[in-house]
This record gives sequence, structure tokens and C-alpha cells, in this order.
Amino acid sequence: MEWHVVNYPDGISRSLPKVNSGTREPHRVAIIQDWGVGLQPLYDQYDATQLAFDEAHQSGLLDRPVELKVVEVEGLPYARATTILDAVERSVREFAPIAIIGPHTSENVPVINPYVEEVGIPFIAMCGGLELAGPWTFLTPNGTFCDEAVLMVDHAVDVAGARKLGVIREDNLLGDEYTTYMKKRAHERDASFVADVRVGSFIDADTAAAAVTMMRDSGVEAYMYVGFGANAFSVLGASQKLAAEGYAAARITMSIFMGTIDGLSQYTGLIDNFEGWVGVDQFDERNTTFTSMLDRFEKRFGRRPVHCYTAQGYDMGNVVAHGLATAKPHSRDGLRRSLEKIRRLDAAVGGPGNHISFGHYDHRGYKGDYITMRTVVGGINVLAAD
Repeated sequence: MEWHVVNYPDGISRSLPKVNSGTREPHRVAIIQDWGVGLQPLYDQYDATQLAFDEAHQSGLLDRPVELKVVEVEGLPYARATTILDAVERSVREFAPIAIIGPHTSENVPVINPYVEEVGIPFIAMCGGLELAGPWTFLTPNGTFCDEAVLMVDHAVDVAGARKLGVIREDNLLGDEYTTYMKKRAHERDASFVADVRVGSFIDADTAAAAVTMMRDSGVEAYMYVGFGANAFSVLGASQKLAAEGYAAARITMSIFMGTIDGLSQYTGLIDNFEGWVGVDQFDERNTTFTSMLDRFEKRFGRRPVHCYTAQGYDMGNVVAHGLATAKPHSRDGLRRSLEKIRRLDAAVGGPGNHISFGHYDHRGYKGDYITMRTVVGGINVLAAD
């Protein structure tokens, strides 16, 4: 048999670039921050998230690193809803992350939820709204309005000894939900709200002073301020003025109290504005998961940010890392299903023993004392009496 060699023209394979097979691409996660943009406490939060991912890779929990992209964009109530939605859509389209962390506020999560459900991407947020978790939305809540409301009323009754209560509430989703549950709890505790003042989302000092004066004139023994917090500077200032004039009612607020953090004065003014107030926070020096994380954070970044957003940032990163570790396959839907299997993951947020567990119909993560009540005494944020 005679063989013939045929000279074929160069095949398409000869034109292909040289590619190394077996290269592990990093996971990608996008952080979309919708409030506090440009402020140091949020930088602490991002770095804590990075720390969680880096530790997961270094420990062998993850077989590849996580590439983070941070997008800072002001959302509602300052910007338009379309502004935050456009930022999320662009990040998902251009960066192609396997999950997004944020946006977070109760004004913006409802804007984003329909989009993430349509696209099918795991969405981790620290929103406190009771009804804002969803099939693709997982919450490590930065407080929860209904739970905070119960704790605030209980503090007024049990610690301050008050029965006549008052509320200054912003006319928004937060103000409405807080007030509903505060009044429900007051009824259960044989207390009553004798003053209920509704204010806009943006008010001046005179309007704030009138609201606090209404508390005094109504004989309120403990009053509460609830809302997004854009009015915090005005309301806190008015309360300090009347306190100096002798109005000694207990003053209690929700997660606005986290404005005591150094670096958030843009929202609430200096920590002195909170002197004498009791409020909702989310860090506890007795939580060794929190303090040991701070030790590692300080070693890595050279600073020790003792506040709840460092804890929140770490928990959100740690949740995604543990979800990625067992996701099969490493797809968005694989991650979603894996997140639902996370059980009793130690949390940096909250008191000792707080942990994170999700389930098929349970996308609210914290299980335990994830809310702390703190106060400012002599310009220092300390645990409040219980």
C-alpha cells in the first residue's frame, strides 16, 4: 500500500492563542454601598469583608481567592431609586459577580429585590425590614425594626420605669414599622403612647424642637425617635436643649444610635449629641468572636475599629465564604442553595453565642442576641443597664 502526504492549509487551531489549562479564576463578589459613602466606618466594613474572604482562602476553606469590587453610590432617600438600581445592574453586567453584598437600607432593598429575583443572583444585605428577605435575598440584619421596637419599649418600662410613652417618627417605611410594633408592645406591657409626632424625612431645628416640646407638654416619661436618621442631628440637638432645661424623660432610639461611631458625624453630629440617650447597637465586648476578629483585623490593617460595622462586614463576608465552600456547582444558584444550608456559624455581631443559620424558608440569618442596648456616658459608648 502506498501512502501519500497531503499538504493541507493551516488549520484553525494554529491561529489560537496559547492558553494554560487548569487556571483557577477567583470568585467575584460586588459590594454596593448605598449610605455612608466615603466615610471611614464603611471602609472598616469593606476591609472586614475582605478579611473574611482572605482567611477563608488561607485556611483552605476556599480553593481560590475572592475578588472584591466596591461601588459606593448614595441611594434613597437622598438620591433617586433609579440611581441605586442602575448601579446594581451595571455592576452585575460588567463585573459578573457570583453574589452581591448590598445595597442595605430598608428604602433601597425593596427597589433591588425584583431585579435580583429576575436575574437570579444571591443578594446579602443587612437591612432590618421584617419582610424584605426573599428567594435570592439573605439578611444579616443591622437590627430589625420589630425586635428593636420591643427592646426599646421594654427598656422604657423595665429600666426607666415609664408608663407614659411618646414617639417622634419620620414619615417613611422605617417610622411606620417601628411605631406599629412599639404600640403593640406598649399595650402588652400595660403602657401607652400619649404623644405621637410624625415629621418629614428632612426637618429643620425649629420643627425638631417643636416635636420634643410636644413630648414634654404631653407628660411623656420616656420618648423614642425612629426613622432613617436624616433628622437625627436636629432631634438629638433639641433633646439635649430640653434636657438641660430640666426635662428628664428617658430618651431611647433605634439603630440611629450607631451614629455614635467616630466618623459618622455627618449624619448625627458628635457623640455628645447622644449623651444620656439609650439606643440599639450591635457590638458587645463580651463576644469573643468579635474581639478575636478585631485582633486579626488590627494585625492585618494596623487599626482596631470597635464598632458594629466591622462586625457586620466580617459576618457578611464569612457567610458568602461558607456558602461558596459547599456550593455545587460554583454558580449563582449553587451558592443560593448552599447558603440555605449554613447552620450555627459564629457571628461577630451581637452578644456572646449569637450565630447565623439559614434555611430553605428562612433567609434571616442571626439567631441569638444580635441586638445590644447601649448608652453614652461621659462621651463613651457603653452597654446600657438591663
